[in-house]
Amino acid sequence: MTWGLFNPLLLLGLSALAVPVLVHLAQRQERDGRRFPSLMFIRQVPFQARRRRTLRDPWLLLLRCLALILLVLGFVAPYLERAAAPVAPSELDLVLVLDRSYSMAVEGHWKAARRAVLDRIDSLKSGQRAALVAFDERAEVVQALTGDAAALRSALDTVQPGSNGTRFGAGLAEAGRILKEGSARTGTVLLISDLQASGASDLDALSLDPEVTLEVVPVSGPVGANAAIMSARLVDGTGLPSDRGTDLEVVVRNTGDAALEAAELSLELDGRRVESRPLDLAAGAAQTLLLPLSVARDQPLGVRLKINTDALAADNTHDLILPPRHPIRVVLIEPAEPVTAGGLYISEALRLARSPEVNLQRLSPGALNPAALSDTQVIIWDDVSLPSGPVAESLSAFVVGGGGLMVVAARDVGSAWPDYLPGRLGPRRSTDADGLGLIADDAGVGITSPFAWDMGTALDAVRVWSYRSLETAPPDQVPFRLEDGAPLLAAREHGAGRTLVLTSALDTGWNTLPLEPGFPPLLQAAVQWLANWTQVPGAYLSGSVVDLRALAVVTPGAADWLRYLAERGEVVVELPGGGAWRLPAGQALLPVAEVGIHEAHRGDGAGPALRIAVNTDRSESMLDTLGAADLARRVGRRSNAATAELTGPGAGAVSPVGLYLLAVALALLLLESAISNRLSVGRGRLPEPVPTMNRTGAVP
Repeated sequence: MTWGLFNPLLLLGLSALAVPVLVHLAQRQERDGRRFPSLMFIRQVPFQARRRRTLRDPWLLLLRCLALILLVLGFVAPYLERAAAPVAPSELDLVLVLDRSYSMAVEGHWKAARRAVLDRIDSLKSGQRAALVAFDERAEVVQALTGDAAALRSALDTVQPGSNGTRFGAGLAEAGRILKEGSARTGTVLLISDLQASGASDLDALSLDPEVTLEVVPVSGPVGANAAIMSARLVDGTGLPSDRGTDLEVVVRNTGDAALEAAELSLELDGRRVESRPLDLAAGAAQTLLLPLSVARDQPLGVRLKINTDALAADNTHDLILPPRHPIRVVLIEPAEPVTAGGLYISEALRLARSPEVNLQRLSPGALNPAALSDTQVIIWDDVSLPSGPVAESLSAFVVGGGGLMVVAARDVGSAWPDYLPGRLGPRRSTDADGLGLIADDAGVGITSPFAWDMGTALDAVRVWSYRSLETAPPDQVPFRLEDGAPLLAAREHGAGRTLVLTSALDTGWNTLPLEPGFPPLLQAAVQWLANWTQVPGAYLSGSVVDLRALAVVTPGAADWLRYLAERGEVVVELPGGGAWRLPAGQALLPVAEVGIHEAHRGDGAGPALRIAVNTDRSESMLDTLGAADLARRVGRRSNAATAELTGPGAGAVSPVGLYLLAVALALLLLESAISNRLSVGRGRLPEPVPTMNRTGAVP
């Protein structure tokens, strides 16, 4: 048990205690003058003090000094530190943290890592416990704390390099949790890894207890040649990225430390090999290859790129599911004899759409029937009365089932306003000759996203002179309003479908919207939102989450998937390595971890399968490494105060004494004040007058 001081320099304040004592004892001469006749004829005699002042209340002064001493010591902040109890070998827990990312599959690395783990298991002392944690992007406790060396060896035999990247923070955080929950007072974390530099991205958020010892065992050695497929994408004839392109651009890099010679890149389409290219790359060099895709793409196309064996097999395969050349199917309902050029503006704006393309069919209201709705994703109702009877029921079922409907509600749209449309339509309103401008709501639906930065050039010049009033209420959204606050475009989600209402006609007598450069992208964005269309990547990284609804939109014949998911249908997923598992009823988000092609099927067996390609994170293929000392320095440590707060008092705990001293000093000062006040009151009373007698002996 030892004492310590946090602020020892404040002890100099104790020297100030001598000041009041010296002043109290110092000689005091009378300074007030008195009037007296001239002393010029009187000899001056030096005055000699007979005595000095003495202490009147020594105990009161002692009490004051003691209070001041305790006050100074309180601010000096002494503490009492209990010496740490000796830790027996049985109390030193060990956590073995083994890297199982795919870079560890380099020949020789995994064997060296296993040998390091086995050596540490064999060196365990009697009664000492150890745990085994395997990690890549996530950590897994393979064996909890145990003193059984055989159990630890058996657990090690179940661990193999996987197909994921490295995250040191995941493994070290799990090791810290195990030690914290264990009964030992301290422990050691032993990290065995090839120390990929890309795995240190999450170290900044990690902090271990100061008592935990971190040891790093680097697994290193020559790698050899390693060709990694870094990326693959569709490009058009000009080399620009395009989901409608006919060429596949592939980037291959040699991330190893030796030259790659006589290697081969092959291309497979739906399991059929169609192309191959030779590869010769110096260490660190990259090569871009352009592979033509001369096949019809009316269905999703499975693409697999493969490189023959090299140092790492996990980055030699790259899978893609290329979307079909399947445009969004739109039906435009317009009067048999149009009174405006709205249909022409709509058709020309959608004709310019490229990604995705739009297939537009123009029909009169009487030509709309359930058969026409079966192969349609979006309906645009241009200034025509809404239907009634069976057609109205079919239109409502179309929206509920996942279809999109846009209504240009300017003139007569009929007396019935269905509940699947946003708001409640009111009468026509007109403005002055200057008209009203347009205001975009960035917090609204995704229709406004193309105009987040270019409203000044795309739609700022729009002027609206006539429009229909529309009373909206939640959950309706208003992506675009007029300057007076009235909605110009309102949106609603109903069932699995979506609807829009435009309150002004596409007519230059009503507004200038169809003449502005922002009208084509606005209409295209509206159609994409109504169709629930999303840019689906050709492949996902391991550990991603896939939205099956987005895949259903771009897969031909899968329109019923949206209704099926909305009705909480069950989904069965076939995994690349064999086996299957079921998603909970109604869940549309699929987490993917295994590399390869996944297939999602409806539980009722109907409809086409949704195919998903999953690849490894190529940052793991970049074999740059960290130094062991550098990694250890980047691991944060909690402060002693934080550790005491988290773990409570224990070995080496610090007990603050300064607070108690300050409390006692305050109590003494209060006591001193009370005693001093009482003494002052007693001395301040005037003495009783003593009776005196005059010369006659009588009391006056």
